[in-house]
Amino acid sequence: MSKHLITTTKCSAYEHPEFLFECDSAIPQADIDIFTSFLEESVENGTRYNEGDLILFGSMLLQIAKVNDSLTIAEPDLQTMPIEWKQGVTRSMQILRLQKDIAESVGLEDEFDSPSIESSLLVGADLSQHDEDLVLDGTESADSDSGWFVGRQDSALNYDDEASLKRISVYQTILNWPQISGFLALPAGCRVEISGRKPRFTLNGRNLEIKPASLIDALAKNSQVNEPQ
Repeated sequence: MSKHLITTTKCSAYEHPEFLFECDSAIPQADIDIFTSFLEESVENGTRYNEGDLILFGSMLLQIAKVNDSLTIAEPDLQTMPIEWKQGVTRSMQILRLQKDIAESVGLEDEFDSPSIESSLLVGADLSQHDEDLVLDGTESADSDSGWFVGRQDSALNYDDEASLKRISVYQTILNWPQISGFLALPAGCRVEISGRKPRFTLNGRNLEIKPASLIDALAKNSQVNEPQ
């Protein structure tokens, strides 16, 4: 897939280097514009970025680096722990877009809340990287605790027992179970059961309908089409 090189144009007016960053050409232009405007407006409002600084963008952290007279941006490679950085913002934009589209799929776009990859969550002690039938429960976040729990739907453990739980970072969770990254910006009170063709969503015990023509609806219909006959 080809890459776009994006350059800000308004930072130099405030005696600040412009940003030069790359992303895949498949990233929607509207998302690129939002991120570019965020950088330019933060500089206009007085923020000064230096090499090595970190920016929180949705769930992801981005790192400022320097290239010639411009600043560039790197993102976590989503492959290694601890974090290693790679040039560009493609995966960060993809995850944020996925989180927004999933929230919109069940009418919760106004309650969208991305947890930082530096925050933590609880997982079942029996959860393995091969598990696919997962349950996610969201509670109120507090300090560095995202409020999320991820476990197996068929677990024999009592997840109400602290001995059956492990606390890990959101970043480690996305590395282990990348299929859940899009659900982690749903609000407190949400429960998601991931199995089969279509996830099941509830909010405070109430079933949430999946909007027609939404991302989740489209993915479910596509999987039905592709099922072996």
